[in-house]
Amino acid sequence: MGGSLNIGKLAGIKVYVHWTFMLLIAYIVYNGYSSGLQTTGVLYNILLVLAVFTCVVLHELGHALAARRYGIGTRDITLLPIGGVASLEAIPEKPKQELVVAIAGPMVNVLIASVLWLFASLALSGELFQPENIENTLQNLSFPTFIVSLIMVNVMLILFNAIPAFPMDGGRVLRAVLAMTMDRVKATQIAARIGQFIAVLFVLGGLFYVKNPFLILIGVFVFLGASAEAQAVVTGSVLSGFKVKDALRSRYTVLPASATIKEAVAELLAGSDQDFLVANEGAIAGVLRRKDLIRALAEFPNETDVQTIAPFIESNLPYLKPDNDIKDIYPMMQQSGFTLLPVLDEQGNLAGVLDIDNLTEFIMIRSAILEGK
Repeated sequence: MGGSLNIGKLAGIKVYVHWTFMLLIAYIVYNGYSSGLQTTGVLYNILLVLAVFTCVVLHELGHALAARRYGIGTRDITLLPIGGVASLEAIPEKPKQELVVAIAGPMVNVLIASVLWLFASLALSGELFQPENIENTLQNLSFPTFIVSLIMVNVMLILFNAIPAFPMDGGRVLRAVLAMTMDRVKATQIAARIGQFIAVLFVLGGLFYVKNPFLILIGVFVFLGASAEAQAVVTGSVLSGFKVKDALRSRYTVLPASATIKEAVAELLAGSDQDFLVANEGAIAGVLRRKDLIRALAEFPNETDVQTIAPFIESNLPYLKPDNDIKDIYPMMQQSGFTLLPVLDEQGNLAGVLDIDNLTEFIMIRSAILEGK
């Protein structure tokens, strides 16, 4: 995964930390020292943040394991400065299943908070949880403070995810409940509008009430997430029932792996293809994407007539079948960055290619047809 570091696996699911997460750590260090904290205090804050994000990973793992129960895999879990993302291969379309998957994450936080509270009540002073003592406790850098802080963070995660707006869990819960009595597309649109309304309230509150830039950022994040979810469901509805063969490109250019950069550029300029299927001795070797061809030009500007395209081929490709559902393939191509994929028939022969731009046009055509009915 580009820009992310794989830190291991949980329940067979790869866990990544995005490079921007280090910006959060850097901010904690800077803010700590600038506010007069000693090194011990800064390290304490870093440890607390790492513990919080461990809770976030477990939250996402809850979603992943619930989805696995319904036969839906998870590609990975990625930690970002604003939280975590479990990349499920699909969202359950049955309302009850989506409801279970949506609440599984917050229920993990309920479990964590309950266990920590029980531990604190038995092993630490029960007076820590008296309202008049919590503020004094949080002002001290101590183990009890650490535990109380983690409990409060998990409670906040539960409350935050309860907001009925995409991409929070509350938005998916709302959609699942609505979908029990209406069409899933309509349920998504209603949930998305509610989410966008809440997002606008966040932005206005951040601008004029509490004047908090983080609240504004959350509002923008929620607004965009609601729009993206609504668009994804509409697109899925448009593609429902169609196979790869319905959007198959039968006219495409195949370059030999021995072709030079100059020859590939000539093909790029001569036709409308942006990406090219590459063959080596009659077998599919991979795909040469336009961006990789441009990179090749930048690396070998004076050797375009001798340097071959072989080092710039994307070879780690999934092979499609004509009867694959486009509804599943389209989001996979978007998320994985594949722009052109080979399609093989039952005998293993090349039947054509599926191009992301061509697929987008197919969606536009189908949407226009549906609107005209």
